[in-house]
Amino acid sequence: MFDEALEVASAADQVILIVGTNSDWETEGNDRSDFNLPVNQNHLIEEVLRVNPNTLVVLNTGSPVKMPWVDDAKAIIQTWFAGQEFGNALVDIVTGVINPSGRLPTSFPKNIEDTPAFSSYPGKDLQMNYDEKLLVGYRWYDKKNIQTLFSFGHGLSYTEFKYTDLEIDVQVEKKVSCKFSIQNIGQVAGVETAQCYVGFKTDDDSEPVKTLQGFSKIMLDPNDESSIEINLNSRNFSSWNVAKRSWEVRAGSYEILIGSSAENILLQTTINL
Repeated sequence: MFDEALEVASAADQVILIVGTNSDWETEGNDRSDFNLPVNQNHLIEEVLRVNPNTLVVLNTGSPVKMPWVDDAKAIIQTWFAGQEFGNALVDIVTGVINPSGRLPTSFPKNIEDTPAFSSYPGKDLQMNYDEKLLVGYRWYDKKNIQTLFSFGHGLSYTEFKYTDLEIDVQVEKKVSCKFSIQNIGQVAGVETAQCYVGFKTDDDSEPVKTLQGFSKIMLDPNDESSIEINLNSRNFSSWNVAKRSWEVRAGSYEILIGSSAENILLQTTINL
């Protein structure tokens, strides 16, 4: 079947290569034993890309996987486990009937060794501690300056968006309004999800660089521009005081960062509370 796949791929104008896992490899209550795609699928992908570079790789998985072929693939679609309408949805996206607008709800690391829990999992005698503490997910990669394969919040579409004109209004009771503009500078209508992160300036190594505190999703036609407003309150600037056993807003400088993913920050400024 491997030879047959290469023969078919080499004779085609375009290839849609669907790979991934199923419940044999990913299921509730079990952990995967390997970060790679199972049963040598990475080798299949590499060889198909070699005989036909015009290949779309479709990842039908429930979690991140290692992608040693990522730089050779012209396009990658992460579909998760899409269910019984998977085929129809995929065709609509590939043919442009639908402009995809999904965002990654988790970071995709380059290597399993990069992940926050690698040094502490599986622990001893089934005792697994959260040694990363506050540095969960994208917060870990931020703090440790580890570049991900695809960052939290990442997602592409068939158009592009431009962010401009960030304005911050600090009101009473630590309410903060973040206003900015987004323009669709591409050729097709699309949906953009703008993300607002907040960072507290501190030298504490256990503190995250920034945390997601708001987002806004908007549909824009080509060349259209819209004003976006994300409102924050005191809870968005609070941290847990262990001694007081309550949330509190610390006095100091806070960064407001607006972007299309945790790693793609496009607008930022600093406020004092």
